[in-house]
Amino acid sequence: MDWDEKAYEDFKKLIGQAPVFSRRTAERLVSQKAEENAKARGSNRIEEEDMIRAFLSETPGPFKRRMFADMERFGIDYKKY
Repeated sequence: MDWDEKAYEDFKKLIGQAPVFSRRTAERLVSQKAEENAKARGSNRIEEEDMIRAFLSETPGPFKRRMFADMERFGIDYKKY
């Protein structure tokens, strides 16, 4: 599936902040969920909202506070999702 350029850049920034021990798993789970989100919208392109929603749903509770801080630091507007 194709990625919007900004969505992919933001995805890579956020994945880069994931703990090393879980980074590969997080990358796989979040990218799969982003793809599902795009398909649910009837699109073959992953957009920013698909990526953000994937992080929101796939990030375990103990890591969410850090994820929100990272999103804010990178200027990713997650609050509307």
